[in-house]
Amino acid sequence: PWLQVGPYYCDGTNVTKEIPPHFCFGIDLKSQTFFGVNAKGAWFQNTLFPALNNGNHFCKPRGNDALLPRTKADFEKHSVYILNPIKAAIHKDAKPYTYFEGKPVYLRAQVDDLRGERKWKLEFRKVKDNEQPIWGSLYARYQTETWEPEPCINDIIPTNKHGNVDIVNADPRLVPPGTEWIQHQHAIQLCRKLHIPYAPVITGFTKSTHPAQNNSTTPSLYHPSRSTHFSSTNRQQKPIKKGVVVPLSYAPQLKSQLLAHDQHRISLQHQLKRRKITFRWATLVSKFLSKARLHALYLPSSSFS
Repeated sequence: PWLQVGPYYCDGTNVTKEIPPHFCFGIDLKSQTFFGVNAKGAWFQNTLFPALNNGNHFCKPRGNDALLPRTKADFEKHSVYILNPIKAAIHKDAKPYTYFEGKPVYLRAQVDDLRGERKWKLEFRKVKDNEQPIWGSLYARYQTETWEPEPCINDIIPTNKHGNVDIVNADPRLVPPGTEWIQHQHAIQLCRKLHIPYAPVITGFTKSTHPAQNNSTTPSLYHPSRSTHFSSTNRQQKPIKKGVVVPLSYAPQLKSQLLAHDQHRISLQHQLKRRKITFRWATLVSKFLSKARLHALYLPSSSFS
């Protein structure tokens, strides 16, 4: 095994300072060599190796993660270092570990990833009150607090301000306690018919792009008599709806009604299919009989097939 000696040095004021690991040196403990040079001398035996055996904090294991990446692509998936984090929250007491091509390099342990309010729910956290997003609509972990889905009490289902239950990424862990998630396209219709308390479920949002219709005209700068039509593109986020959540006491009734509804719908589909088949056969036979009558009327002597 290799050990990396460092990454600390003393500047003469009894203060140890951290330096990048690519400036440290390595020792092969198995052969006791220092980059191939015999390390069995008195200094190594009496000073360095006792410190290693005692677990001195000046020495730590050297692995692939201890080496500074050489390209920007290597920084993206590195588990120790992160290059110039923009969409991230850097700890207040964090300082650049080193610089790469003029950009600061931080330890990943000193940087928090940013997430939106919905994404934080997957970790059972919510954004604290009066917190401002750091980037766009993204928040850091220190801006959040622990959170759990609110339970359904007295058949009152907790919803958001739009009256929906937001089950992020269809994660069943986010279903409010005391309710059951029923994913059926006709669930809302039957809940209204049977007067069952319910709340629609959304699992995400889809982006749709369509050209905006703008009939306004603006006189042209160079030709006032002409008009210039401006058109733009609107991007709207539409919620992805998947069923409803209902109190547990109403779930068996709703599921039995949905089953009966599906059976009735299948029966109607079969009846409609039989009617179409019967109508097509009747049309075919009618055409055949009409042809036979015309043939017997105008061509009685010739054969008909």
